[in-house]
Amino acid sequence: MIPSLPEVPDIPVLNWQHKDGLYCLCESDVDLFLDYKENTLPYFRWELQQYQRKLDAVLSAF
Repeated sequence: MIPSLPEVPDIPVLNWQHKDGLYCLCESDVDLFLDYKENTLPYFRWELQQYQRKLDAVLSAF
């Protein structure tokens, strides 16, 4: 049986602001984005590696 592909995580919605001619994020949005890069994406990569291993096992059985 072919394993199900992990879902690609959604990028968090960030509220950009324009101040003094520069674009910036509030602290809570920065925290969301850092959590996405430091936790969500590495976990997705791990899930994808597990998927690849399972798929390789299924394909090697044929």
